[in-house]
Amino acid sequence: MKRLLACLIVLALTLPAQAHFLWLLPQKDRVIMVFSDELAPDENVPITKVAKTKFFGRGADGVSFAVKAKEDKHSYLIEAVAKMPYEIAGICQYGVLAKGKADPFLLNYYARAVVGDIQASSIIWDGWSELPLEVLPAKSAKRAVKVLWQGKPAAKVEVVLSVPGVDALITKSSDEKGLVELETPKETGIYGIRAKFVENKAGELGGEKYKEIRHYSTFTFVAVKKGQANTQPVSTVLSPDPSQGPTQVKADPAATKLLADARAARAVWKDFSGFSADLEVNDGGKLHKGGVEVSAQGKVTLKLDAEGLKEAVRREITSLVAHRSPGGSLDTPCAFADDNEHHPLGRAIKVLNDELHSSYRIRDRQIIEVNRQMPDARFTITVLENLWNKDKQYLPSAYVVNTWDAKSGVLKSSVAHHNAWTRIGAFDLPTTTLTVRVTPEGIESQRLTFSNYKVNGQAPAQTGQ
Repeated sequence: MKRLLACLIVLALTLPAQAHFLWLLPQKDRVIMVFSDELAPDENVPITKVAKTKFFGRGADGVSFAVKAKEDKHSYLIEAVAKMPYEIAGICQYGVLAKGKADPFLLNYYARAVVGDIQASSIIWDGWSELPLEVLPAKSAKRAVKVLWQGKPAAKVEVVLSVPGVDALITKSSDEKGLVELETPKETGIYGIRAKFVENKAGELGGEKYKEIRHYSTFTFVAVKKGQANTQPVSTVLSPDPSQGPTQVKADPAATKLLADARAARAVWKDFSGFSADLEVNDGGKLHKGGVEVSAQGKVTLKLDAEGLKEAVRREITSLVAHRSPGGSLDTPCAFADDNEHHPLGRAIKVLNDELHSSYRIRDRQIIEVNRQMPDARFTITVLENLWNKDKQYLPSAYVVNTWDAKSGVLKSSVAHHNAWTRIGAFDLPTTTLTVRVTPEGIESQRLTFSNYKVNGQAPAQTGQ
């Protein structure tokens, strides 16, 4: 939990609070597949990231048919191939990921959609053998879905609902029969359901080892507001104003721009070529020597004379590198959280349709405060100082992270961070990172020192302390 929380906190400083999933979105005459944190295409993430997706189709009579998808700018298009109602499903083995200090994991995506009237009595609602984890309408209960793992009901599975006309995402857990009761839609539109199942199974894929397998399965259909006619699917998934998102939530353009400008002002490594450097790790007074190499693609290779620290340090550097990489959405729908324009930490805004209930305070094109809510904890990041580089972009220098237990409200930890940077060619590279963690158990500190940088394609640079 500590490692996952640390990863989320570091991500929160520089990147949008978004996790992406595979969604199949039914429309009037086709289905589109998107890779996004919401029920709409994400224009800032290449759809080719999920190009390996395999598609399946099945009619109301349970007979399967072939499915072909055509790549579009921000999605894959699947034209109507059967008489409605019918189903489309997709499977994508995304690969092995290692975020921050968390253990590496294998990520698998599954998606499923009903095209046409989901209440049609003729359709056969059976499990799909190709999908290890799936969500499907429950035969035994009205207004409910069932979660299946390997064809059997799965209990205590986290399920997140995106309900048409409801602003916030709703998180639930499947019962002992795998059932999850659905919330009533406030508008007619796409109903999105997401399930997560973690398999405690280690392995290796393509030479990369992982400690667990994370499975995400989505299910979508057109839900009809009570009192409206139950006809064919809506003509489009997207709202007339893209900034409002699929649930017609009204965003404030000024608040949305405030966050976009702050994200655009962060310093990133453009046209990154990779580097190598000497590394010293001071872990509570114990010194360890080593070296680090970072490829142009951001892959970190670490040599360290302390095997017990090696993996954690490698993840920390990987996280640092990732947060200097370009990317992330600059158009996240937001609204102002209050009317206070003179708060010392900046104007408060909240992100709409965000599963982590994110909010920010922004001052002078800088994100000064970040607030996030998770199932077990909530945290606040308060930035004390940013550094402006020669390009007038800001780098994180000093900040404090406070974490509370979600249920009791007790402060669990307070962690102070300090980063120092040096300019080598076109890149701002770290010279030191210092972390001081205070918990009820005591104080822990660690300092990483980088020196003797060699940036690929440039002459060696001396960067000692």
